[in-house]
Amino acid sequence: GGIDHIPIHHNNEIAQSESATGRSFVRYWLHNAFLTMEHEKVSKSLGNAIYLSELIERGYHPLALRYLFLQAHYRSPLSFTWESLAASQEGLTRLWKGVRELKTAAKGVSVSSDLQDRMIALLRDDLSTPQALALLWEVVRDESLPPKQAWGVVEAAEQILGLNLTNPPSSEASPVPDMVKTLAMERETARQAGDYAEADRIRIHIENSGYAVEDRPSGPVLTKKAR
Repeated sequence: GGIDHIPIHHNNEIAQSESATGRSFVRYWLHNAFLTMEHEKVSKSLGNAIYLSELIERGYHPLALRYLFLQAHYRSPLSFTWESLAASQEGLTRLWKGVRELKTAAKGVSVSSDLQDRMIALLRDDLSTPQALALLWEVVRDESLPPKQAWGVVEAAEQILGLNLTNPPSSEASPVPDMVKTLAMERETARQAGDYAEADRIRIHIENSGYAVEDRPSGPVLTKKAR
């Protein structure tokens, strides 16, 4: 549960359950710190809730959000921003590229190693996902490590992290979302009308969606921003 449940709610749960059953209720409580949106609390009144469908419309892979969450320990506060999500998508894309190459080198065959045991130990140590990700990157980048040993670490990590590491998506570029295409058309219309302030506003919106727009004689060209 959340850290706000520590003082009262979970103590009440323990008292009620143990009084009713006469047995120990739980051995461990895992309390996660708060997730905020742009450094503000998530609130219906503020209207700052974001749904996975919106992430997809903006061209982000849903697992980029999971990757963002895993980079912080569950007991550490985390603030969601579109910039942090974009950086996470870039990081996950590079990680997928690395494990695709590793899978090919290992021919999909893994062997046990001390590094595999270390990965499992990190994840068993209060779910230390940031350290586990750091080790995973270390393994993927280590060209001196036998590929089959490295692939064993990837398989161990995937069992807990769930990032499609053992079956990464294709490296083919994803299509530009319709929402971004529409924004580009609206921006071009504003430019043609001489409304450059509106064109700049829309350009910022496009960039916040993870794309760059380049004006060419043949018309605007959209590309996924490199970060």
